[in-house]
Amino acid sequence: MNTVTPTLHRDWTQGPILRNVFELAWPSVLSMTLMTAFAIINAFFLGRLGTVPLAAAISAIFVVWMTQSVVQIVTSGATAVVARSVGEGEYVRAAEAARQALWWGLGLAALLTAAGHFATPLAFDIMGTDPDVTREGTIYLRIMFYGSVFLVIKETLGAVFQATGDTRTTLYVNLLAIGLNIILDPILIFGLFGFPRLETAGAALGTITAYAVASLVYVVRVKQGRLRLPLRLSRPKQFDVDLAWRMFKIGFPLSFADIIFCTVYIFLNQVVAGYGAFAIAALGIGNRMESVNYMVSHGFGIAAATLVGQNLGAGKPDRAEKSAWYTTLVVMGFTGVVGILVVIFRSELASVFLTDPQARVALDSYLILLGSTQIFMGAEIVLYFAFTGAGYTLWPSLISIPGAILRIPIAYVIGQVLGFGLVGVWWAITITMVLKGVALCGMFRLNRWKHQTV
Repeated sequence: MNTVTPTLHRDWTQGPILRNVFELAWPSVLSMTLMTAFAIINAFFLGRLGTVPLAAAISAIFVVWMTQSVVQIVTSGATAVVARSVGEGEYVRAAEAARQALWWGLGLAALLTAAGHFATPLAFDIMGTDPDVTREGTIYLRIMFYGSVFLVIKETLGAVFQATGDTRTTLYVNLLAIGLNIILDPILIFGLFGFPRLETAGAALGTITAYAVASLVYVVRVKQGRLRLPLRLSRPKQFDVDLAWRMFKIGFPLSFADIIFCTVYIFLNQVVAGYGAFAIAALGIGNRMESVNYMVSHGFGIAAATLVGQNLGAGKPDRAEKSAWYTTLVVMGFTGVVGILVVIFRSELASVFLTDPQARVALDSYLILLGSTQIFMGAEIVLYFAFTGAGYTLWPSLISIPGAILRIPIAYVIGQVLGFGLVGVWWAITITMVLKGVALCGMFRLNRWKHQTV
C-alpha cells in the first residue's frame, strides 16, 4: 500500500480563495493547451502526405472526441467522489473510489476497443467520406480504439491527481506526452531512422505510444507515493457496485451531453457545407479563434471542480460557492477581453488566415457575434465543472443537451425561413451559448448542488 501522509500536503479548503484558484488553474490551462496539440501535430505531419491522409485524421477526430466523452463517465464520477472524500479527510475512501474507477474504466476500455473495431467503417459511412478517406481513416481510427486502455488509464489517473489538488503532475505528464508525440510522428509517418514508413497508421501509433508512456508515468508516480492518497492499483477483491453506480450517475449525464454536442456539430458542419467551401473555412477559423477562451475556461473549470468538491467535503458550502463564483468572474473577465479584441481586430485576423474574399466576409460576421458573447461561454464551462465537483450533473446536462440540439432548428429558421443564410448558423451558435450560460448561472444560484451527496 502507498504510505503517503495526505495531511502534510496543501489544504485547498483554507487560505485566500483567489490564490487557490490561480494556483490550481494555471497548470490545468497549460495541460488543456497541450492536449489540443495532439490533433494539430498529427494534422501537420499528415498534411505533408497529401489531402487524403489529412482528411482521414480530421474526419476521425469527431469519433475520437466521442470516445473521450464516453471515458468521462469514469473520470467525472471519480473527480466528484475523490474531491469530496479528500475534503472530508476520508483518504482511504478517496483511494478506494480511485481504484474502483480505474478498474471499471479498464472494463469500459475493453468495450470501446471491441465496439470501435467493428463500428469504425460505419462511422465513416455516416460522415459520407470518399472511399480513399474511409480506407485511411479506418486504419487510423481502429488503432486509436486499440489504444483505449491507455487513454482510460491516463485520463482516470489524471482526474484523480487533479481532484486531490495536484494539477501540476498532470501538466508534467502532458508535457512529456506531447513532446514524445512530436518526436514519434515524423519517425513513424515517414519511416525515419530505419523505422518502416507507416503514414496514417504511424500518426495513430505515435499518439497511442505517447498515451501509453503517460499512463506508465502516472502508475510510477502512484507507486512512489506522489498521489497523496493510499491508492493500490491491484484489482479489487470485490467491486463496489453501489460506488460504481454513484459515479456512473455523476459521469453519465456529462458524457451524454458531450456526445450530443459532438453529434450536433457534425450535422451543423453539414449545414454550413451547403453554403460552400468558404463557409466551412470561416467556421473552422472561427472555432480556432474561440479555442483560446475554451482552453482557459476548461483549465479554470478544473480548479472550480476541485475547490467545490473539497470544500463541500470539508463542510464549507459557502466557501465552495465563493470559489465557483470567483473562478467564474475571473474567466468571464478574461474571455470578455479576448472577445472584445477579436471584434476589434476581426478584419486583421481574417486576413491572416483567409485569402478568399467571400470567406473573409463570412468570418467577419461570425467574429462579431462570437466575440460579443464569449463571457457566456466562459460562465457555462466553469459552472459546468463546478456542478461536476459537487456531483450535481443531471440537471445541468438537461440544460446543455437541449441547448446543443436547438442549434440545428435555430440555424434553419434564421438561415432558411427568415432568409439570413449562413449568418443564421452564427446566430444559432451564439444564441444557444448565451442561453446556456445564463441558465447555468441561474441554476447555480439556486444552491441545490450544495445538498448533493456522492
